[in-house]
Amino acid sequence: MPLKDYFKFFTVDPMEKSNYSIIFKEKRPDIDDHINSKELRGWLKAGDKGYKVLTSLSKEKLESFIIEELKIAKDDFQIVTHNEFWAIGRW
Repeated sequence: MPLKDYFKFFTVDPMEKSNYSIIFKEKRPDIDDHINSKELRGWLKAGDKGYKVLTSLSKEKLESFIIEELKIAKDDFQIVTHNEFWAIGRW
């Protein structure tokens, strides 16, 4: 394997998008008036308490967006990547 191909396993593409599920303790908030960034378009409703979103934002930046823009406390929602599904409900 060429050395350049080997290193791609240890680097993160900044344009790579991650798939997140956002689960709220209460009813899912209405976000239509808050989504004006192209990185945050395309939220899909998931049940009564959640959304799914594909974005290039990090989990931390997505969390900050929800806290600052939607005015929701950090303890009132959980962001889960698809490889973290085993942890749902274990807060």
